[in-house]
Parts: sequence; C-alpha cells; structure tokens
Amino acid sequence: MNNWIQKIIEDWNLGFGYYSNILPVLNVIALVISGILLWFVVYLYIKLDILGKKVRKYEELTGVDVMKKFLRKAWTDIIKKINSGNDIKAKNAVQDADKILNEVLKLNGFMGKNINERLIQLTEKTLPNCREVIHAHSLCEKAKDEDFTVTSSEAKNICLIYQKAFKHFGLLD
Repeated sequence: MNNWIQKIIEDWNLGFGYYSNILPVLNVIALVISGILLWFVVYLYIKLDILGKKVRKYEELTGVDVMKKFLRKAWTDIIKKINSGNDIKAKNAVQDADKILNEVLKLNGFMGKNINERLIQLTEKTLPNCREVIHAHSLCEKAKDEDFTVTSSEAKNICLIYQKAFKHFGLLD
C-alpha cells in the first residue's frame, strides 16, 4: 500500500513537473483567448442593441422616459454653468449642449457619421429653427478652439436655440 501511494506521488510530480515548465505559456494563451471572447461579447452586445432594449423595456414598465430624465439633468447642469458667469464654464456648457444635440439627432433617426451630416438633413418641417441650430452649432465648433472665447450671454443665446430644438423633439417641457 505504501508503494502504491509513493507511485501515485511520483506520477503526480512527474506530470506536474512537465506542466510547470509550460504554465506561463498556457496562462498567456488563456489570457489572449479570454480577451478575444470578451471583445466578441462586447461587440455583439453593441450590435444587437441589448442595452437599448433593456432601457426601452424599463421605460415601458415604469413609464419613465430615460432620455428625458437624462436630458433634464444634463440641461440643469448646463444652465448652472452658464449662470455661473464664468466664460470658461459657459464655453463648456455650449460644448455639452452640442453633444446632447448630437445624441438627440441620432435618437430621432438622423443618420450620419457626425453631427454635421445629421444637421444637413434638417429642414423647416423636421425642426422649425433648423437654421438657428446650424448657426449655433457652427459657433460651438469654433468654441472648440482654445483661442475662441464664448461669453455667458452668447452661451445663453446658443442654449436658448438648442432648448427650442429639444422642446420641439419633446425632450424638454
């Protein structure tokens, strides 16, 4: 019996000794395969719009419009930045409003690679103040330049234009 246990221990050490030499390689291979599988899962999650479906299901069950709730919160933050009187915060507020406009256009079915391509699709029928929105966006594009300053009053005007657009799309009251 003692020889039998000793034989099992020798076989175990022999096998483990062999695998201990290639264990780092196996770890790297497992890490690479795990990374590829994780990327594939995230890719499918995005392509199949799983999160969007869950948000829509939540909206149906609770009656809460997640986009409206998000936009109201973001909009109050933008208004606070503008009312601070700080031109740098006002410039950031304008850029934030422009980002929100881009998302609103996407959600309302305006296709394109970027916001400029989506804005081109706007007409007076789809958005009554589309010309003002396009002009405001051009100012926002200029505001991305560090040398270009936006005063609080200019930021208020731009945000009022965007506010009209958001109201038209039913996202602000």
